[in-house]
Amino acid sequence: MSELNFLHSNGNKVKLTTPDTLAANRTLTVPGNADAQLASTVNSGIITATHFNTSSTTYEIDYLVVGGGGQGGDQHGGGGGAGGLKNSFRGEKSGGGLSAYMPIRTAKGVTYTVTVGAGSGSSHPGNGQDGADGSDSSIAGTGGFTTISCNGGGGGAGHHDGGAQGRSGGSGGGGGLTGSGGHSDLDQGYGGGDNPGSGYASFPQNGSGGGGAGGPGGNPAMNSRPTDNNYGAFGGEGVFSTITGTPTGYAGGGSGGSHSPHYPSSGTAHNGDPRAGHQINIGKRYGGADGGLGNSGGGSNATANTGGGGGGSGGQGLACGGGGSGIVILRMPTAYYTGTVTGSPTVTTDGSDTVVKFTGSGTYVS
Repeated sequence: MSELNFLHSNGNKVKLTTPDTLAANRTLTVPGNADAQLASTVNSGIITATHFNTSSTTYEIDYLVVGGGGQGGDQHGGGGGAGGLKNSFRGEKSGGGLSAYMPIRTAKGVTYTVTVGAGSGSSHPGNGQDGADGSDSSIAGTGGFTTISCNGGGGGAGHHDGGAQGRSGGSGGGGGLTGSGGHSDLDQGYGGGDNPGSGYASFPQNGSGGGGAGGPGGNPAMNSRPTDNNYGAFGGEGVFSTITGTPTGYAGGGSGGSHSPHYPSSGTAHNGDPRAGHQINIGKRYGGADGGLGNSGGGSNATANTGGGGGGSGGQGLACGGGGSGIVILRMPTAYYTGTVTGSPTVTTDGSDTVVKFTGSGTYVS
């Protein structure tokens, strides 16, 4: 028996087979009526295949896509929101509490264009102003492929309007003063923390934490004690992935900035000092940054190529931490890896698979 496969660019195929024994030559004719069904037995004519790949080879590409992180806000500002995250690898979590997506099922010869979103940058947004948003990351393909896109994280709220709300994004920026956190894209991350605006924890206005891909940003009331306003709220949890072969955290939210202390200072915002009874800055495990310490410290920058949110400023005019740049990672069987790439990604192997890590934009041809 012989077979001929017509492979569509979306991965589906039409298979023509012959019996084990042919008594004579046979030909196949495509009917002139475009709506007619193909005849099962024909005696004349030929079939011409165009825009088809006659190879039966298709394969799966796993992916991790993370948008760029948002910047922390100024003057006890909210932490920056993390970039959105989508993940297809082996049942791991995706952003917003979703399960893993289906991998890409690809034919040969499809060009995938990878865009890696920049982090927000660390340029100061202005006294009391909101932090800047991160940029989007994506995988786009030829032949009708549906683009996989993750939005940049929202900037943390500044002190400017007495009720500052964090900016929305893949994960939302943390609120400032009496404001609420920015909204997230539900399939990519979580919202920023809210500042309830009542009680000692909201005076003198600690910043809320930026949201992460794996959990919301912290509210100041949740993790400040009545005698110490020295700590902004923690950044939201991110997502761990082993798509490269090494467990790595991505898309953690930035910690909010704090006000001048009403109790002896002890270290940077949310570093887990047991004297203050605070949680650690959860987001830092996933690339998110610490916020600045009361009136004297600027927010820290998030880790590059994690999509983490930047830390909020501890005082007016001080540094607002920049969000980390995003990342796009592809993983596929080494037997099918073509090596046709642009953009200088880092290419490694893990077991029988090849891992292509884009820290900047580029392409891969399947």
